[in-house]
Amino acid sequence: MNKSWIITEKYVGWGTANVIAETKEEAMKKYENGDYLDYEHDLDNAQDYEFFSIEEDHEAVLSPTLQKEDDHEH
Repeated sequence: MNKSWIITEKYVGWGTANVIAETKEEAMKKYENGDYLDYEHDLDNAQDYEFFSIEEDHEAVLSPTLQKEDDHEH
């Protein structure tokens, strides 16, 4: 019988922080301290996916169709 599985990946993506400062050094210090106006993730351009973990989703409730799907292949 099929089960639901949660696969976690880690990846390299892009993000943009908007920092207000007088110098590059001040901007970096503020960024490192989390002192910025907003932060935007660009998840559409994520790259370098790497498998991290897999675990059974014990809370998932599968329909009878999904429970039996692909059983003939195993």
